[in-house]
Amino acid sequence: WTYPKVTKPWDRRRWARPAVLAAMAGLRARLPGIVERRAPEIGAVALWVFHPLITAALAQKTADLGVELIAWTVDQPERIAELRALGVNGICSNDPRLLVG
Repeated sequence: WTYPKVTKPWDRRRWARPAVLAAMAGLRARLPGIVERRAPEIGAVALWVFHPLITAALAQKTADLGVELIAWTVDQPERIAELRALGVNGICSNDPRLLVG
C-alpha cells in the first residue's frame, strides 16, 4: 500500500506549498487511524509512506499491526537517522550511499 497516492510534486510548487503543508499536518495526525482501519481491510503487509508523513505514532501502529513501514524518498542524512530511530523497516533514497551504516 503506497500512501498518499501522488501524481504531481505539489510540495515543490511555491504557490501550493502552504496548502500542501497544512494538508500534510492534518494527514500526519490522522494517518495512524487510517492505517488501523484500512490495512487489515485490504490485507496490507507493507505500507510505503512519503517520509514527511511518518511519525512515532504511525511507526508504532504499523508495528502493532505487523505491517512493514517503508519511507520514500529520503535524501537527507538527518531524516534517515530519525526514521531509523523510529523503527521504520525500510528507506527508499535517490542516493543509496546515504543508507550505508
